[in-house]
Amino acid sequence: MKKNLQKLDPCKRVLEIEIHPEEILSIEEEVYNDIQKVAVIAGFRKGKAPLAMVRQSYQKQAEKEIIQRSIPRFYQKAVAEERLSPIILPEIYDVDWQLGKPLVFKARFDVEPDVRLKSYKGLKVNKKKIEIKDEELDKVLMNLQEKHAELAVVEPRPLKKGDFILCDYKSWVGEKNLEAKENVWLSLEESANLAGFVESLWGANAGETKRLGFDLPQDFPDKDLQGKKLEMEVRIKEIKEKRLPVLDDAFARTAGKFNTLAELKAGIKQDLLSLKEIQSRKELEAKVLDMLVEANKFAIPVSLVDKYRASLENRFRQDLLRKGVGEEDVEKSAELIRKRAKEEADRQVKAYFLLDKIAQKEKIEVSDEELDRHIQRLAGDLKQDFDKVKRNLAEKRLLEELRLELREEKVVDFLLKNAQIVEE
Repeated sequence: MKKNLQKLDPCKRVLEIEIHPEEILSIEEEVYNDIQKVAVIAGFRKGKAPLAMVRQSYQKQAEKEIIQRSIPRFYQKAVAEERLSPIILPEIYDVDWQLGKPLVFKARFDVEPDVRLKSYKGLKVNKKKIEIKDEELDKVLMNLQEKHAELAVVEPRPLKKGDFILCDYKSWVGEKNLEAKENVWLSLEESANLAGFVESLWGANAGETKRLGFDLPQDFPDKDLQGKKLEMEVRIKEIKEKRLPVLDDAFARTAGKFNTLAELKAGIKQDLLSLKEIQSRKELEAKVLDMLVEANKFAIPVSLVDKYRASLENRFRQDLLRKGVGEEDVEKSAELIRKRAKEEADRQVKAYFLLDKIAQKEKIEVSDEELDRHIQRLAGDLKQDFDKVKRNLAEKRLLEELRLELREEKVVDFLLKNAQIVEE
């Protein structure tokens, strides 16, 4: 086998491989023997035809199979001899072969980058001081009150902000009826879809019917109604108001496993503290990785960056759509999304290779026992049997991917344990 290795850029290689006909003879024999076992030729039972006749009848099929078996075998052999570490499947091209002649082909692939680690121990990382402010605690208590609030019928009085009404209503534009509903509960908050609708009902009384009119905006979702006058008739049948429970020991007992309001506040404070500690940890991890990426400059494989970029770009688009951003506006931001995805993909790929290099240098690995313990926790969260979860991961070929994720977590733990964390 002859080889010619070309370096196209710091991470991309091309191997031109030429295989002598004699080196293919064993594969050729293997292919024809396999075909002979299933060959159907007139005058012979299936699999019993002479090899010479099989060679004559199945030559084209055999030649195709010989190429398909030869290329990966000799590619792997060439890669091993050149001591290369491809990180993606090769692109095979310029294949040329005829029976009795050398097989020639080229393989283009990316290899791991040359990462020369700079200092990664003793990184100075700033950490925000974790504290729970009174207003944060008050906000959670208020949300709990809202959750346990009751709607109560009020004494006859005009409607005001925050009330709830039972009503019948109908709407129309010109001669076109749009909607008509009976016995509908509406909340009289300012955050209504139709600007001015809620405010126009304030001051009305139960039993009253209000006739309303609105000029629909030019960007109204229904294009046929944009800029037109919408008319409504609302018959108010009943008024209720939200009544919040009193913050006392009795409320604490209804809100959870607490005996007193003081215990409830302490529990909320601990939950808020735990959430902030998790967020703080994530921020520290991000800072450490950013510092590593910034300090270590090296070329990265374009193929991996493109793979991550495409995935991130799609995720960013979906995030915007889920937040209610229109498709047209998302498309207008396409260039900005691509740029952001490219920057994040660069960072992720560099971080991956840096963490891998540190893991090798510090001999950080994930044992089978550690992997099983993690799967056991997953099984517990999913309320499934451990063996079933592990088997599913194995069938989807995700066990080693999970091991790599856990190793990265261990490397980040190592970096933070060896960092200088300064509380701001």
